[in-house]
Amino acid sequence: MPKLSIVIPCYYNEANIPVTSEELLKLEPSFPEGTEIEYVLVDDGSKDNTYQTLLDFKEKIPERVKVIKLAGNVGSYNAFLAGLNYATG
Repeated sequence: MPKLSIVIPCYYNEANIPVTSEELLKLEPSFPEGTEIEYVLVDDGSKDNTYQTLLDFKEKIPERVKVIKLAGNVGSYNAFLAGLNYATG
């Protein structure tokens, strides 16, 4: 069974996360049958409610969502690389 890891760096995105997570879940049926999907979401040092909003998404499908919180803002590229370290797909 193929596994797809979707890594998303987040910075001050608390308002976008509920919409984005909903859209990601809607897209899942478009992948080939049997594809396992995991989401690796990286909070890149946001000072708003981004981290908690990511945890709220994780509560919906805890077995397929990983949330990483970086200590400070390191930029989207480095946040993406940090997420890759946790990706298993």
